[in-house]
Amino acid sequence: IDGLRLSMGVAPLQVLQNVDDALEQVEQACHRSQREGGNQIAWSTVVPMRKAPLTTPMRQALRNRSFKLVYQPIVNLDHQDVWFEALVRLVDAQGQTYLPHQFLDWVDTDMEGGKFMLDRWIIEQGLQAMTQLGGKSGAGYSLIVKLTPDLLQCERLLPYLSNVVNGARLRGVRRTTVALPESCMMRDIPRARRLIK
Repeated sequence: IDGLRLSMGVAPLQVLQNVDDALEQVEQACHRSQREGGNQIAWSTVVPMRKAPLTTPMRQALRNRSFKLVYQPIVNLDHQDVWFEALVRLVDAQGQTYLPHQFLDWVDTDMEGGKFMLDRWIIEQGLQAMTQLGGKSGAGYSLIVKLTPDLLQCERLLPYLSNVVNGARLRGVRRTTVALPESCMMRDIPRARRLIK
């Protein structure tokens, strides 16, 4: 068709963390294709993240399971519900705090029980914090826990998760939500379906 121009952006999915990152990279590549005259394909310039170095204090903190949770509020202005996302941090003996991208790659090799035990700890601590919120205001709070992106591990966690949530006796609906990245769910759709049921 005369006058029709096609500009495309492409990004390698294996180096991107989630669907939002992938769409952003593809959109940026598409805009670059348009700026460069169109009728072409532009590749994303995303660079794969390298594993963060493991320092001695970080290794010791992992072995000691020196984690803490911080809670990020998520407010929906359309209704009164307030959600809190449980965010894990690692703290070494000197008080240095590490974010997940700095230590998660090392959890399976340098901490007994690995990511499975870390997910269990996050769930336990998050639910314990929720049960300590009393009164009517506490009943309006809900917790979101993002699990390690491993469906097999999530299947192992289900019985534990069911027991600990029921044991917490939180009143109200949707008080606890567990989340997995879309990329994890898309890698094994049949297993993801079984897990959701």
